[in-house]
Amino acid sequence: MARTPLLERERELAALDALLDAAATAAERGLALVEGPAGAGKSRLLEAARAAARRRGLRVLSAHAVELERAFPFGVARQLVEPLLAGADAQERARLLAGPAGLAASLLEGDADAAAIAFGDDHRHALAHGLRWLLANAGQPRPCIALVDDAHWADEPSLAFLAALAARLDLPLVLVLALRPGEPDAAEELLDRLRGAPGARLLRPAPLGPRAVSALVARRLPAPDPAFVAACATATDGNPFLLTELIEAAAADAVAPTAAAASQVRSLVPETILRATLLRFRRLPPEAVALARAAAVLGERAPLARAAALVEIDDATAAEAADRLAATHVLAPGEPLRFVHPLVAGAVAADLPAHARARLHARAAELLEAAGEAPAAVAAHLLQAPAGA
Repeated sequence: MARTPLLERERELAALDALLDAAATAAERGLALVEGPAGAGKSRLLEAARAAARRRGLRVLSAHAVELERAFPFGVARQLVEPLLAGADAQERARLLAGPAGLAASLLEGDADAAAIAFGDDHRHALAHGLRWLLANAGQPRPCIALVDDAHWADEPSLAFLAALAARLDLPLVLVLALRPGEPDAAEELLDRLRGAPGARLLRPAPLGPRAVSALVARRLPAPDPAFVAACATATDGNPFLLTELIEAAAADAVAPTAAAASQVRSLVPETILRATLLRFRRLPPEAVALARAAAVLGERAPLARAAALVEIDDATAAEAADRLAATHVLAPGEPLRFVHPLVAGAVAADLPAHARARLHARAAELLEAAGEAPAAVAAHLLQAPAGA
């Protein structure tokens, strides 16, 4: 299947093109932060920036932060600059490491003391100073573009280095970072420094609109009915990744894109979405996971107090858990509790073991009956409760 086209990102692409044009023609510096939830298309925009930079003859440096490597000091910074030396002959290597850039040589040659990097500020500062001058040398005679994907997972020394670069961009360098807000354990203070750096362009890709959703559905499922397209848009909230995965799930299950099939859309929870949601869940506190499961069992627009009672956590803990779930784009902010996408709600519900889910439905029926809710609402939970509930 052909690559999904990049739709409704003209504003972001124009902003990146302007940065690259200024770098290529006048050696101007620049900083852009592409920020958004998982699946918003941040990586695709970095790919577009990489291709555009190469067309303009800029030197491209790339790094991709990985959560499991956050304890590796300067790991992301090394990803950016190591290829410069790996492909250099002796003369070019000497040029790149000339002057203060030589301070970074021990890090790049594997001779740096890991303990000194981790705990010694003076050693960190010396390495960061050397890396900065290495980038300055690399930017001659043509400017560089440094692309960092998933910067929220970058190790702290690398993130501090990038924030210091952004604070006074006086190198022939364009920095483009993609990051996800509200990630657990992210170094938010350093990320805020990047957001507040002078001249920073903050790009926040919006959800796809009806026309783009229709175009993407039609590429995979010919002649879709408008009702089916609308159901896909509602289920994914226009998130490009969720939409693409949903369309693939519909195609794999041979679901015809008809009005009659629109009601099936919400029940299609692709395995990739389930895995991505569960990975985010494993990084959250147990109370947040429990509250999300309660919201999935109770259904849309559940009161916070009722969800807290269902999983037996106090109101203050539940409020903190709800804020954490909103920060990680599992729940929408505020009350009543609502998942950001119905597909995410489906993934959370699917993760509940059958017997645990049945017990929660039985408990939900008790809570609703005690609150005087309509018998039909109570019965809906009893139908999914254990026999004899």
